Amino acid sequence: MSWGLRLIASMLTDESPSEAMRVLLHGGVDEKYFPGAMERAVWEYILRYYNRPHRHGRVPGYSHIQERFPKVELPEVDEDVEDLLEHARLQTVRRLLDTAVDAYDTCEIEDTYKSIDMLEAACRQARGQMAEGNNDVVWRDQAREDLEKHLAAVRDEENGGLTGLPWPWALLNEATRGIQDGEMIMIWARPKQKKTWIGLYIAAYLFNLGYKVLIYSKEMMWKQIHLRVLAILAELDYDKVKNGDLTPKEEALLREVVDRTTADDFPGDLIFTDLDKPDGSLGDAQMMRSKLDQNKPDFALLDSAYLMDPGAGLQANDWKAYDAITRQAKAVFKSTKIPGLVIMQEDQNKAVANRKLDVTGRNSMSGYGNMTMHPDLGIRLVSDPLTNKTTLWFPVAREMTLPYITIHSVPASNFRFTGDPKERITLAESLEAEAEFYSQQIGETPEERNQREEDREKVEKVRERAQRKGSAYLTRFSSGDEDIGSKWSDEDGEEGATT
Repeated sequence: MSWGLRLIASMLTDESPSEAMRVLLHGGVDEKYFPGAMERAVWEYILRYYNRPHRHGRVPGYSHIQERFPKVELPEVDEDVEDLLEHARLQTVRRLLDTAVDAYDTCEIEDTYKSIDMLEAACRQARGQMAEGNNDVVWRDQAREDLEKHLAAVRDEENGGLTGLPWPWALLNEATRGIQDGEMIMIWARPKQKKTWIGLYIAAYLFNLGYKVLIYSKEMMWKQIHLRVLAILAELDYDKVKNGDLTPKEEALLREVVDRTTADDFPGDLIFTDLDKPDGSLGDAQMMRSKLDQNKPDFALLDSAYLMDPGAGLQANDWKAYDAITRQAKAVFKSTKIPGLVIMQEDQNKAVANRKLDVTGRNSMSGYGNMTMHPDLGIRLVSDPLTNKTTLWFPVAREMTLPYITIHSVPASNFRFTGDPKERITLAESLEAEAEFYSQQIGETPEERNQREEDREKVEKVRERAQRKGSAYLTRFSSGDEDIGSKWSDEDGEEGATT
């Protein structure tokens, strides 16, 4: 009996077929494990069923397969999926080598060199099957097969033409074809720009579709993550969920979300971790790699990634540390082929100083070493608290030309696309909206707000000049005797205000 069919039968009869399928895929099972036409057809059907972007992770039932493929006789198996996988891997390697040797033995003299090439290719494939972590790809071995896979994926209307995990926004799916294996996405923004909310929305969206998601956060505990994800999935106002101020219908909706996502037949899962080391110190890239290997998620979210241990004796909250953290995260995602989203803080002062010239926000992060060189997709968030909308700017994008999209950002009831592809929020507009929002919150009069804005502009001018001339430029104002509105003249005869 074929080892491939035994793998399929063991997976379908497992207590958790979805988890067993995930084991097979992470173990490197592909069409080479199924040499027969019919068993390969069964595997390809199961794989398409499992990889549906909007109902990911579900496996067809045993009876479903029997009805779909009545000529295929699935064997009865007692072995564990992981044990069978090891035997099947050995058998697949032997078959590859035997086929190559047979071809060499039967070749004509003029085909000798071609047969030697076949032997070498078979040996490379065998090493790839047996050596975990071997990422070498040889064009001759993979070019044709991968082309056919790509064309089949982008032409598959049922999957929306996606070649990776789906984004929550159709416009971004069209531009990227999904979140690809091993990609690192980086979000950065100033404080209070909904960074964590939008990161959680992406993670919760994938979890809701049946994907396995790993979430790291050093700033928030499980209780906060739990309530936020619940509110997102139920599309309810977060404050109402947090305070328990719910109608019977809203409370029933929350319970329905929990029941559905904890049911035995729900394939998705969500794992929360703080990545701390056993001694309680900050986790690092090695701990991150360990968690990914242990949990084998489809997607990882690293909230407050800047609080991870950068290693190499670097101190947290230093640009060299931020650069090291993102570089290490990139290497981990690429080597595990697990896509991940990293959330970082933006340089507030640099962002404000460059708000007119640096619309996309790339310069406000390039000061942190080579951080903007690491992500496959870099997203800078700019929010408007008056309209509860956020623009996702894409200053770093290896595989698309879409400049931005704007979404609603109402925690946690609405993070949908606004519907206008030309709508955008600049940082200058965001700062103005924040000032108005703050003024409304504290009940300022128009006169008080105007005075505060004038004072803020004066302080900014002093800071800009101080950056040009050096910190000694401000020493004469360190006594604090002069107020914010006092006048002075610099060496060039310009008037300004003290700090």
